Amino acid sequence: MFFFSLTLCKISKPVLNLTKTSNSFNFLGNSSNTVRLVEVALEAGAKAAYRVDSASEIQESWFAGVESVGVSSGASVPEELVDEVLVYLAEKGFGDVRTVQTAEEDVQFSLPAELRKELKAAGHDTSNKAKRD
Repeated sequence: MFFFSLTLCKISKPVLNLTKTSNSFNFLGNSSNTVRLVEVALEAGAKAAYRVDSASEIQESWFAGVESVGVSSGASVPEELVDEVLVYLAEKGFGDVRTVQTAEEDVQFSLPAELRKELKAAGHDTSNKAKRD
């Protein structure tokens, strides 16, 4: 089984590669991006792809004849839900997990102007530059 975290804009190449090694994909999340991830996986050649909100929605019949499973989640999905899906799949015989990192992201968001002003007045650094080692 593979676990990979993808954003929609970066999915094409990873899904194309992983459809060669995974028989089925499970995408965890309820956003339109997650729905699109299912479509892209199927278009890339996955034999099956499903979108679920939690492990309780996974159907055992999805794994008939399946040797490997790919799992991904939307950006806002809590890690405990991902862990719940991985535990469920391990109980069904898909416990050998290999994490595939498809990209390293460096996204920074600015604080709202009012909050930055208050923090600056309190002596805090409000610059939006990441402090790197």
